[in-house]
Amino acid sequence: MSGAEKRSSLNAQAFKNVKPEDREFFQRAGEVPGLFLRVRPSGAMSWVYRFRIYGKPDKVTLGPADPSGRKGLNLKEARDLAGNHRKLVSSGKNPRFEVERKLAQEKINTISFAQVFDDLYLGGTHGESRPDESILIFDRDLRATLKDVPIVDFGPGHFAKIISGSTWRHTDGSLKHGKIAAAYRLIKKTIRHAITRGMLKDDPLRYSPAKSFGGKTGVAERNLGMSEIRNLLTQLTFWHTRDSNRRLLKFTLACGQRISAVLEMRRAEVDIEKGTWRIPKTEIDRRTKSKETRILPLSRYMLQLLREQLAAVEPGNELVWPATNGRQIFPASVRRCIDDNLSEIDGFTPHDLRRTFISRLHERAARLKINAADIERVVGHVLPGMMAVYSHPDPDNPLGGQLDVLNAWGGILSKIDSSRIRSVRRPWNDARGTFKKVPLV
Repeated sequence: MSGAEKRSSLNAQAFKNVKPEDREFFQRAGEVPGLFLRVRPSGAMSWVYRFRIYGKPDKVTLGPADPSGRKGLNLKEARDLAGNHRKLVSSGKNPRFEVERKLAQEKINTISFAQVFDDLYLGGTHGESRPDESILIFDRDLRATLKDVPIVDFGPGHFAKIISGSTWRHTDGSLKHGKIAAAYRLIKKTIRHAITRGMLKDDPLRYSPAKSFGGKTGVAERNLGMSEIRNLLTQLTFWHTRDSNRRLLKFTLACGQRISAVLEMRRAEVDIEKGTWRIPKTEIDRRTKSKETRILPLSRYMLQLLREQLAAVEPGNELVWPATNGRQIFPASVRRCIDDNLSEIDGFTPHDLRRTFISRLHERAARLKINAADIERVVGHVLPGMMAVYSHPDPDNPLGGQLDVLNAWGGILSKIDSSRIRSVRRPWNDARGTFKKVPLV
């Protein structure tokens, strides 16, 4: 310990008469061994407790000293606090670590849920390709409520209160399951970050899954068999929807891309003459999920659908698949269209068309004489393991393998599409003269 040490012990009266000197000094406080009053030349005073633990000397500052007790600890308070620290040393605990832990916990108790979310996303450890979308959801739906909620106090009741508002329900009163699921995902991710940072010991939502709040997070990863594909293309003719939507679903099945990328497709990105589609890298307003811009060749089947679609869309609209009002269609609208028309296949989503594309082509790769690596390149996947090391496209024809894949699949769909039986019973004709009302996409 630096500074001179005075062995005379303090009492209440002596404490009041302590004067600073030219050099810092330490005055024994008496009663509790190791308790000292530290006096600086400036006149500032503080209490210090010195101790030995596991044979090594250490010390901890108890706080400022003041005889009156108004601006710091008086003699009695310092002795009581030092006595508590002495008990910690006797039990094998370092008082300095306990004080630091207490201060850290007090600091954590003041950190709000929103601050933890900001630390996660501003710190760059979120691991998302489109973090701006998550930040937008949090700012829009959660920040106002969670900005004053300490992370240590957050529980299921807070989230239940958030989703009790009218903005979380449709006009018919039903819950917006997708919106709740998206908010729940961000809540859970923030909680996991708090646990890794030592702010929480356990997950307060561990016994409260998303479905308990009305959020549907468990997506059934399924794909169609060939008989179901035939059934889909057959029934599609009689769906109560626009021809544009029929072409949209066929094109999505034929190209193997995500429904969001197809819906955001622009005229300027399609070159009918060269037979290519330029898929841009993901950005705030583009949800392609591709880190780099890539070129996708168009099969004959896809080109036929695109020519029909572009001829039907107003030339002034930059979108290839616009809604009736000319704006962009959202994936949720496509899901509703499928749910209302495709009664034969339960729980089918637009993303299942992509899964169908990948699954059916992989199982037919040898028969169709196509490369499995080219299938993965078509859908924009990163090649796994040794496939990434040794499987490279032909430098003279880099898109040739992908075009072979798409033409092979397009040939299968074209054959099914041209030979399907059209004399099928319309699913909405259960009652004569009664038609099922389906919202147009």
